[in-house]
Amino acid sequence: MAAVARYAAWQMRLRVQREASYGWIDGAQLLVRSRGGRATGNVYCGLQEFADMAFVLHLLRPNDLYVEVGAADGAYAVLAGRCCGAPVVCLEADAGRAAQLRRHVTINEIWKRSSIHEVAAGNEVRMVARERRYDPGEVGWGLDAVERFSMVTVDALLAGRQPALLRVGVRRTGAAVLEGATRTLRSETLLAVQVKRPGPGLAEELRALGFTRRYYDPLERRLGPWEYGYGESHALFVRHTGEVKRRVRAAARRDILGVSV
Repeated sequence: MAAVARYAAWQMRLRVQREASYGWIDGAQLLVRSRGGRATGNVYCGLQEFADMAFVLHLLRPNDLYVEVGAADGAYAVLAGRCCGAPVVCLEADAGRAAQLRRHVTINEIWKRSSIHEVAAGNEVRMVARERRYDPGEVGWGLDAVERFSMVTVDALLAGRQPALLRVGVRRTGAAVLEGATRTLRSETLLAVQVKRPGPGLAEELRALGFTRRYYDPLERRLGPWEYGYGESHALFVRHTGEVKRRVRAAARRDILGVSV
C-alpha cells in the first residue's frame, strides 16, 4: 500500500509540474515529463526494453567501461552508471536529448564517472549537416532547419580506452559507427555489443571478430541461440560467452516493480 500511495503522490505532482523525478531502481532517478516521453515506459513497465536493459544490469561491474552511441535521454546511462557503478561514455548528437542526458547524469550524481559528448559517431571525423523539422510545441514549429554537428569515430573518441559493453542505439548509421570502431571491437575486454536492427552484412562482420548472436532471458539468467519471447529492441552479440554467462548468473538481484530480476 505504501508503494501505491507513493506512486499516486508522484502522479499528482506530475500533473501540477511539467516534469517530475521518479524513484527507479536502486535509488536511481528518472526525469519524467507530463506529456510522456521515452522515460515514461520505464515508469509503467519497470524496464521498458526488458531483455536489453536487464542484460546491462546483469553484465556490468564497477570497473567496466560502458559506451553508448545514440544515448537519447540517458536511461541506459543511468542503469550503467548509477545502478552498476560503471564509468560511462555517451554520444548523442541531438541537442535536446543531450541536455536531458546531462540532467539525468547530474540528478543521479554520476557526473564524476560519466563523459557526455554532443556529437555523432561514424566512420570518419568531419562536420555533418542534416535537415530538421521542429516538433509541435517547439519554438519555430512548422519550419525546417539545417543543423550542423561534429562526427567522430568511436576509436578516436575513446583513445585506447576499452569498454566491456558497446551499445549502438542508432538505426541507419550503425554500420558506419562500427566501421569507425574497429580497434574497439578487437579489444579483449569487450564482452558484448548491442546493435539496433543490424543487417546481414553487419552481423557477419561481428561474427568475423568473434561475436556470436545470442538472446537473453533475464528471469532465468539464460543466454542462448534462441528467442525467449521477451522481445528485443537491439540485437545482442556476445564474445567470451563463458565469462558473460558467469557474470550474469552472479549479478545481484534487483526488485523491478515487485519482481526479482
